[in-house]
Amino acid sequence: MSCDTQRSGTTPLANQLNTCYAVSMTDEEGAAMQAEYEASQFTRQQLIDALQREYEYLIHDDFDPDVDMSADEHLAYLNSLSIDELIDDTNTDDEYTLDAFMHSYG
Repeated sequence: MSCDTQRSGTTPLANQLNTCYAVSMTDEEGAAMQAEYEASQFTRQQLIDALQREYEYLIHDDFDPDVDMSADEHLAYLNSLSIDELIDDTNTDDEYTLDAFMHSYG
């Protein structure tokens, strides 16, 4: 069998190893798979905690009450978000990964 026929992961060997699938992925598919894997490692609460720590770090020396949310307001905002929205708020990408963000603030 060729990798093209195994790409869908429907053959038993492809399901066990995913070797042909990984080789035939585009960069975009690989990045999406990596992001999904990283996101699955963290709970919603861990993301909220990390985003809150980042926010408190950012406003520590440069808080403007006319523009910035208080720490309590920011926490309430984070608690209103879905896990996908929380991940979006991390502003992570292929270069600054979610794993790196969580290592810094998690």
